[in-house]
Amino acid sequence: MMHLAAYDVHEDQRRAQLSALLQAYGDRIQYSVFLLGITPEELVEIQSRAAGIIDENTDSLWIVRQLSLIHISEP
Repeated sequence: MMHLAAYDVHEDQRRAQLSALLQAYGDRIQYSVFLLGITPEELVEIQSRAAGIIDENTDSLWIVRQLSLIHISEP
């Protein structure tokens, strides 16, 4: 199942850790945005591991299930 993950993390070390976690499960499509092809079990794993990385008072992580994938790029 495809998911889109986007984050805003204020501290460099936490940002690097979260980026490495997401990159292990998918592809970076923008600096802080990843496309993840993951199972429901992997989603739970990502959520659990990310909770140990981010500071809930200053950081954010959004993971959204994609209903359809449309890619439009200019030639």
